[in-house]
Amino acid sequence: MIVAGLRVAAVSTVSLITVGGFIGRGGLGRLFSDGFQRDIAIEVWAGLVAVMVLALVFDVAIAFGGRVATPWTRAQVAR
Repeated sequence: MIVAGLRVAAVSTVSLITVGGFIGRGGLGRLFSDGFQRDIAIEVWAGLVAVMVLALVFDVAIAFGGRVATPWTRAQVAR
């Protein structure tokens, strides 16, 4: 359950990065705000892909770390 909570928190934090551009703090959200303001679709898509890749990387890393940290959970499934 702890690993699941960490995964949700990490992905939520990455998604909140996009809000930083809208409130003027930069980050990946700047791609969205600039893309919408100047009507550049490729900039919006680049931001979308970057956020998705970053969220997936964090999710996979935490899931892998959870599997490594809890080897006893896999032993029960194998029986």
